[in-house]
Amino acid sequence: MSKFAQEMAFYSAYHQEPTNVWIHVLGVPLITLSAFAPLAMVELARIQGMPLTMATLVLAGSLLYYLRLDRAMGLIAVAVYGSLCWLAHEIAALGWGPVLTVFAVGQIVGWGAQIWGHLHFERNRPAFFESLFHSLVSAPLFVIADVLFHLGFKRDLQQEVAQILVDKGQYREFDPRQSSAA
Repeated sequence: MSKFAQEMAFYSAYHQEPTNVWIHVLGVPLITLSAFAPLAMVELARIQGMPLTMATLVLAGSLLYYLRLDRAMGLIAVAVYGSLCWLAHEIAALGWGPVLTVFAVGQIVGWGAQIWGHLHFERNRPAFFESLFHSLVSAPLFVIADVLFHLGFKRDLQQEVAQILVDKGQYREFDPRQSSAA
């Protein structure tokens, strides 16, 4: 059993209803971008004229963790979240007004949609009540896994995660006719 499958199973126990999963696929990158924006305003140093900001430091730490968990998904995360970090630096170049607007809107919409998805579709509480680490650090990699699973990739990992959920009695099947009712 891989470490990534164990980590993904924790997340997946809270994210099994398909609509809620897709809300997270959109919401997590929005939250990430909006969190990177103010962090991009905090310059720590310059290396050969290039700024090293809190955003790049947080990104680097997260990407190293992702690459350790799963190299292929970690490389996808480099492209996806590296692009979001670049965009956050572009927003930061516009000044504090746009940064604070992006931060406020992204956080409110991103978190609000995900909480609503849990209450309305998943009928459970968000995972951040159990583990802030998984919600803030691991979730970006988990949404990449969800997309890859949906596209038919990483079937072995998907089956391993499902088996862990079955073994723990946490696997739930959803009736799509009932999942949208509050």
